[in-house]
Amino acid sequence: MVAAYLAENRDRITAEWMDAVRDDSQIPAADRLTRTALEDHFPAMLDELVVALKRPDQEVEGKEIRETGAEHGKARWRSGYRLDEVLRELARIREDLAETRSGRDGPGLQHAAIIPGRRLRG
Repeated sequence: MVAAYLAENRDRITAEWMDAVRDDSQIPAADRLTRTALEDHFPAMLDELVVALKRPDQEVEGKEIRETGAEHGKARWRSGYRLDEVLRELARIREDLAETRSGRDGPGLQHAAIIPGRRLRG
């Protein structure tokens, strides 16, 4: 259910996250990025989350997930982000998914990141 919601609303979730990052005063480096640069690896990371959620009883190959995250971090570093800005941006992803989806127009995602018995391999 959560995976389907994320997949069906991928573009809207991405747009809302980008707006939230742009509006966040704790991420001033985002103001220097083009819309394309801001979007960066976010859709791919969201797609990887969907795949992981669709296979809760299986181990997930963590190498690809880590590589996408690492590339996103490197791109942000090259764009002049400070470490606290990168971490704040990641926090915005979690906040947006947990808060705005819960009870508004989709399944609550507060506990979606905690999948019992799930391990990442890689």
